[in-house]
Amino acid sequence: MRKNSYLLVILLLVSCYFYSNYKFLKKGAVYSSADELPHLINKIELQQKVSEILSGNMPIKEKLIAFFRHRHISREWPPMLYFVSFFISSVFGGSTFVAELSNIFYVAILFFGVYFLGRRVANVNVGLLAALIVSSFSTVSSWSRLYGIDLPLMSLTPWAILLLLKTSGFTDTKSSILFGLFLGLVALFKLQISIFILCPLLYVLLVKEDNCAFRAPKPKQFINLIIALSFVAIISSVWLDYETFALNFAKLSNAITFKTWNHFHVSPCPVFSWSGFTYYLRESRIGPFYIIFLLFALVQGFLRKEDRYPRNILLLWVIFPYVFFTLMESKTGRWYFPSLPGIALLISLEVSRLRFLKARRFLIILILLFGLGQLIINDFSAQKFRSKEKMLTRNTMSILEKIHSYKKGAAKLAIYNFDGNQIIYPFTHAITTPFTRQLNLEYKYNIKLYAPEDTLLNCSGTEDTEA
Repeated sequence: MRKNSYLLVILLLVSCYFYSNYKFLKKGAVYSSADELPHLINKIELQQKVSEILSGNMPIKEKLIAFFRHRHISREWPPMLYFVSFFISSVFGGSTFVAELSNIFYVAILFFGVYFLGRRVANVNVGLLAALIVSSFSTVSSWSRLYGIDLPLMSLTPWAILLLLKTSGFTDTKSSILFGLFLGLVALFKLQISIFILCPLLYVLLVKEDNCAFRAPKPKQFINLIIALSFVAIISSVWLDYETFALNFAKLSNAITFKTWNHFHVSPCPVFSWSGFTYYLRESRIGPFYIIFLLFALVQGFLRKEDRYPRNILLLWVIFPYVFFTLMESKTGRWYFPSLPGIALLISLEVSRLRFLKARRFLIILILLFGLGQLIINDFSAQKFRSKEKMLTRNTMSILEKIHSYKKGAAKLAIYNFDGNQIIYPFTHAITTPFTRQLNLEYKYNIKLYAPEDTLLNCSGTEDTEA
């Protein structure tokens, strides 16, 4: 009975998020990220191509082949986000508003994933408290109003950890296959899932759950691990061909050798400095109160000797990515987002294990009050983010949608005019770095788009702009 009531609480929480996001997205009262516009354009291109394939008179076999050829909408980002958006847009419409509001599905996946993982490592109370904590993070609130791949990866990571635990150290073949299938699908959202799953995977493979003693893996464990990784490789190979692998391997090699990643939405930050060491604590935007509780949970977690298995998995999930990304000179806060559910679970687990009942109840009440306050602040603070770049993204997308619908496939080239500086790009590809830099980072507000047929489309930055 209590489990069902807890699930209702999480459903209520998701409903509150839906109402808040609907209200502010309708007003355009939130900010935009550097990647949002390219993702939205990729979504439109995939939607148009798939619609043309499905509406054609080709045999089913040829449709499947054509469908497979269009999997490389982007060589930088995997296509799963756009395919999910295509199915959502088939039901609710393909507008930018629907695409941004559809993040509520990932919010629900995140909250329920944190709850069930907390129930697996401890009990339902830990799961519910962790879900409430993660729901109050400013990061979750802000990025649930943006169209991109960072929130989906954050929401799917707890489920990957949960399925990893269900493999029982890869002694269960069925659970290992299920884990491999799921991890392959997550990789089609973003390949960085490997950074967050690597250490927990090795720990589950090499450490006994009952006494946390190291063990030599048995042949069956290796076989199940190979089967799971084979499924990951097969599924991810749908997008990760040689050319795509070479592009992403170059990025990964820079990360492994800890070089500066020369990309437009990352900022260089010295590694061996206070600002570099604390960068992801600050940029994760979980709030100073939760940072204090995280430090408390880390200290108590290292000192606690009993029931170490679930705690160690959470510690590896939180600490290894933090160290990995901190040692890179180029940094951006979203790289660390998939570890935020682990932070919420670690805080919930260690607070719930306090021996003194009064202290435990006091801290839980304090967390609930602070979380509620932060939720309210996140909700009302969105009103001041009626930013120019968000409105420009919205208006630009409405114009690009009209260009796509104007003589299907005719608009192969578009000229973008920023304050008299014209930049030409092939329209059939995602908007590239210079455009995104000017649009989202320098907040250039006036934009004129010219279709090849000399049709002038003007976006002046108001919500009611018409092409």
